[in-house]
Amino acid sequence: MRIVFAGLALAAFAAPALAGGDCAKDVEAAFNKQRQSKAYRVVVTMPAQPDAPEDMFEYQPPLLMYRKLLTKTVPMPVETIGFGNRAWSREEGGWMEMQPQFANMTRAHLQEMFGQPVAITTPYACLGKATFEGKEYAAFRTAPERIETGETVARTIYVDPETGLPAYNVVGAVEGDKPLIIREAYDYPDDIKIEVPDGAPVMQDRH
Repeated sequence: MRIVFAGLALAAFAAPALAGGDCAKDVEAAFNKQRQSKAYRVVVTMPAQPDAPEDMFEYQPPLLMYRKLLTKTVPMPVETIGFGNRAWSREEGGWMEMQPQFANMTRAHLQEMFGQPVAITTPYACLGKATFEGKEYAAFRTAPERIETGETVARTIYVDPETGLPAYNVVGAVEGDKPLIIREAYDYPDDIKIEVPDGAPVMQDRH
């Protein structure tokens, strides 16, 4: 069993100061407000790669997380629950409690997410109001940077102006209509409830 967590990183590019003012503190405030939510969901996709997996995370800060990884080549999702320093996994059958060396990965992820406030050092330009997927948001963008493929890309954060919470965190080409490289969508439903599997046997060490 090997757990690989999605990046969910905000400081994607080393960038110089941006025209239009640096609004990194606005982005920082939005993500810190998110971390203080009762619960929230993150769905990570890579639209530019149609065969890429879909990664879904649910969080109940600061100790609980649920992850479901969907791949096109595997009929059943891989599910993981983390609670403090314990973790459980379900791949094909019932839940199994993970060995400590693997559970430590979920603990480290939770500590990274909620152990301290979000601190953003990458500059973000204030784009003002922008429409994304049919809705208007407050938008913030890193300085464009050319990557190995020759594309000029940037990260854009869309914040719901009514709630002050992040709605999308995307990386894509600055010009043209190409599919996004990374699309993280945030949702804040009231019905998220992560339950620890009761009585799940301990997974045997495969190594």
